[in-house]
Amino acid sequence: SERIVTDSSPYFEVAGTERASVYRVGELGREAVYMCEKYLALLPLNFPPRITVLLDPDYSAVPSAEESDLTIEEGGFVTLRIQWNADTELRTVCHALTEALLVRAVYYRYGRSAVDQMSAWVIAGLAEKLFLRLRPSLIESYKGQFQELEATDMNRAMQARRGSECDSITAYALVESVDFLIPKHATASQILGAALVGVPVEKELKLRQSEINPANPDAA
Repeated sequence: SERIVTDSSPYFEVAGTERASVYRVGELGREAVYMCEKYLALLPLNFPPRITVLLDPDYSAVPSAEESDLTIEEGGFVTLRIQWNADTELRTVCHALTEALLVRAVYYRYGRSAVDQMSAWVIAGLAEKLFLRLRPSLIESYKGQFQELEATDMNRAMQARRGSECDSITAYALVESVDFLIPKHATASQILGAALVGVPVEKELKLRQSEINPANPDAA
């Protein structure tokens, strides 16, 4: 049988059969921690049991269209299984690690019921921030797509719960708008933290937008 290689950090325990892949995903996990700590005051200093990440080359044998699977056991033990082959995309791994980290943090702070209320857009937006931190050449192309976003796209994304579909570029634009509209980091962090666990923040963002752009107070 193939030898299992592991990479451990305070947040993740990554396991797989390819040393380079395991260490790469371990490093991505550390980047995900950096991104989440930058935007959310949510990760506890003494993180509870690490998230287990399994890089599984045989995962495709599981009858699922998803490229990763997140399971939460009693007590908050989180296991992330990622389909690992030549077709595995960086964006997929960024999203899976970010979601696992935020699910674990929300469970630790608010309990299991709060995990079911988590907003998809905060997870997807921070995951996309992580992806673009690693692929900065794509940022310019995103800015062009921002112009095409409608208020209805934003509102639809804000309603989506974890596990339901949420466009990554729209989610990224929402996180960017919080960053832009709320200059004080602590307040922006509070708003994103509230939104993450399903608290509506649309009115707060519209109020801030009207303060910046009073000529068009109804702007979404």
